Amino acid sequence: MVEAKATRKDDAATVAKFLFELIITRYGCPLELVSDRGTHFLNKEVLFKKMADKRLCRCLEESEVPRVVNAMHTKDVGGHYATRNTVTKIVNVGYWWPTMFKDVLEYIRRCDSCQRTGRPTPTTRWPLTPIMPLAPFKKWGTNFVGPIQPVTRNTRRRYNLVATDYATKMVEAEATRRDDAATVATFLFESIITRYGCPLKLVSDRGIHFLNKVIENLTQHF
Repeated sequence: MVEAKATRKDDAATVAKFLFELIITRYGCPLELVSDRGTHFLNKEVLFKKMADKRLCRCLEESEVPRVVNAMHTKDVGGHYATRNTVTKIVNVGYWWPTMFKDVLEYIRRCDSCQRTGRPTPTTRWPLTPIMPLAPFKKWGTNFVGPIQPVTRNTRRRYNLVATDYATKMVEAEATRRDDAATVATFLFESIITRYGCPLKLVSDRGIHFLNKVIENLTQHF
């Protein structure tokens, strides 16, 4: 085994230049991205890296990387672990290359299973705030349902006008022929005001049959 380390300056420079050219040829990245000199070794023309715990890991060729990452992440020994755990598993079986964190991260981001079942991306969400009722029969939600097809033969009623009390969930409904302001005003007076009193709030979809002078005059009168 040839150790990439020397005691004299000229020998160190020669070894450093040799490893620089070798790593540039294999990985296409500067030597400083790989490691300081003294951590790489050649054994029968195979490049190894000495890790911090003194064990040796074989430096992979670029063409070998996808197969190893796929095996350590998706195969039986994989388990679809995150980037750091997958890199640790690769090092534990004795492989290394200078851009392994970047390559493993990109692979996991493209992994179909991880995208479907992985931890969702955190997002800022406001908590849902329920609409609190004021008191029974003081706040009603109103809306038209329709037009309904086919219409009834006798009455020709094509719409359902529905009002729901926010507090009690009481529902008042009436089948109507039209969806206009006069119809809404008549319904509010006969089905809501005369039975439950004038509401303090009416909630609607802001359609023209709810926001108009007729409804305004009716509510101001009471």
